[in-house]
Amino acid sequence: MRSGIGQPMLEWAIAACPPRGGALVQLTTGKGRGDAQRFDEKRGFVASHESNRIIFWCCGAR
Repeated sequence: MRSGIGQPMLEWAIAACPPRGGALVQLTTGKGRGDAQRFDEKRGFVASHESNRIIFWCCGAR
């Protein structure tokens, strides 16, 4: 059963990060969760090791 809350929650986390000084949103997903991995990738996250993440290069973070 899907409730459709994942997208709004993820959008909020991504939008809330930089104004608060954050430079990284990182998601951890199990290897067997292909559906979750596809969800993350469609939203710009890139597989890195065992997790998906998006880095904001604003805020002086490098």
